[in-house]
Amino acid sequence: MTFQTLIGPSGGDFTFAPTRAVSIGRAAGSDICLLHDNISRRHASAVRRGDQWFLTDEGSKSGTHLNGVRLAPGVATLIRPGDIIKIGPWTFRVLGPGGAGAAESTYTLARTIDDGPASGARLERSYVNEGVLASDRRLRMLVEFIQRLGSAQASAAGPAAEQAMATAALDSVLKGSGYARGAVLRSVGQGNEVEVIAAVRADSADTGGFEFSTSLVHQAAKGELAILTRDATPQGGGLNSIADLRIHSALCAPILLGDNVEGFLYLDARNSERTVRTDAAGFCEAAAKAYGLALANLRRISLEERQRALQEELTAARQAQEMILPPRQGAEGRFRYAMRMRPGLYVAGDLFDFVPMGDGRVMACIGDVVGHGIGPAMLMAIVQSQLHAQVRLCPDLAQAVMEVNRYACPRSAGGKFVSLWVGVFEPDGTLRYIDCGHGHWMIDRPGEGWSHPGSDHAGIPIGIDPEYPYEAQTIRLPGASRVLLHSDGITEQRNPSGAEMFGASRLAEVLASGVGADPVGLTDRVFTSVTTFAGLAADAAMDDDATAAVIALD
Repeated sequence: MTFQTLIGPSGGDFTFAPTRAVSIGRAAGSDICLLHDNISRRHASAVRRGDQWFLTDEGSKSGTHLNGVRLAPGVATLIRPGDIIKIGPWTFRVLGPGGAGAAESTYTLARTIDDGPASGARLERSYVNEGVLASDRRLRMLVEFIQRLGSAQASAAGPAAEQAMATAALDSVLKGSGYARGAVLRSVGQGNEVEVIAAVRADSADTGGFEFSTSLVHQAAKGELAILTRDATPQGGGLNSIADLRIHSALCAPILLGDNVEGFLYLDARNSERTVRTDAAGFCEAAAKAYGLALANLRRISLEERQRALQEELTAARQAQEMILPPRQGAEGRFRYAMRMRPGLYVAGDLFDFVPMGDGRVMACIGDVVGHGIGPAMLMAIVQSQLHAQVRLCPDLAQAVMEVNRYACPRSAGGKFVSLWVGVFEPDGTLRYIDCGHGHWMIDRPGEGWSHPGSDHAGIPIGIDPEYPYEAQTIRLPGASRVLLHSDGITEQRNPSGAEMFGASRLAEVLASGVGADPVGLTDRVFTSVTTFAGLAADAAMDDDATAAVIALD
């Protein structure tokens, strides 16, 4: 994912790695450091979850705008290639891998033409020859204009809706102003390049090029109506000058979303084309304001629909997850356990299970599915349910894990896989376990304290190689031992500045301070320490899914 700078005090593109959250703000350690008084130290953040990226405003003072809509603080919002993000005086376009924009976009690029002083053109900020406009005529035109915008918006969805609105707006404006051609534009850089959302000509036989005045676009970018008139026959000038194009009237009105200039309503007339109405400037400015309001409503609806669809998917994923998780705490024979799971942005890709197997034995497992949303949640359900069944059917733990892996591999398309730790606890303290690329666990033996046992035989994650030969290892646990299983969301949670992770050493300190704590108290202590370190509220999402479970041997 790349943020391409379109407008701002400084330029450049910012490309993000998908492996961690990206901080945006005035702080020197920010991944995107924007030095301006209107930028908060920790202004916003971007993070990848699965194949999607999300943008969150971190409670900034001036706000973070996505496609002209101000984001609610603390709410992660899905972003896509082609989206426009405004942070203070900077405007960015979201690009996909390889710099690709929105695949569905049909907008075209055009360059404005240089119409400096040599062209003989005059740039005016106020209306010229306004004349007297009958109020009923203006009202009728504006009512018709708004009605056409509403009809166009209802007739399509996504980028097509914006193009339909722009085309309808231009048809009405040309009819009411007398201009011969018009376009709705959007700036795509700090140079002279603009993006044409829609272009309309009053004369269907007019198939020539449609260039745009640099001066008018630059003036309108300041939020002011700009008008170009001809006063004299220019001397010199290039082939693409205003004189060569014989433009006798042109206008560019800013399209505002709140206080931000989102685009431009551009109109001109050339050669012997009909005379522009004396009331055109006032009507076109009012039309640009009405279009901006309609566009803001369209963008708001689009973001709401995007969030609603995402929420429906996440709700389904949560329900699937909750159906197969064990209770938060429980006991079987000599063993007691407690588990806490806290999702990241939306829904956990972590898994945990505690399964009584008879004869006083129990199976415990923890895993982390790559990705987030319905797909990873379903893969989690597949692995957890299969593992539950196979450890009961197969006396050999390694054979049970290999059967789960064979079942999961053809169902883990798209590069999804599961890091997994699974262990069978015997009543005599024997622990047989297999670590499938997980590695996040620790043991507390009485008198020895907490330590990571290490492994010379760790296997690869589930879902990669269907024939991988997993191998079980065996250790002995004396009475009163405790085992902590956790996901990387615990140790990789970052502090508020994003500069430091919680880390394994800090986790070890928390565990050491919990001498004598039962499984419930210890898991609570871990999560309290992590959320305090991260400065998170009780209901705030963590950087990633986080799970911690403690199994105690009485």
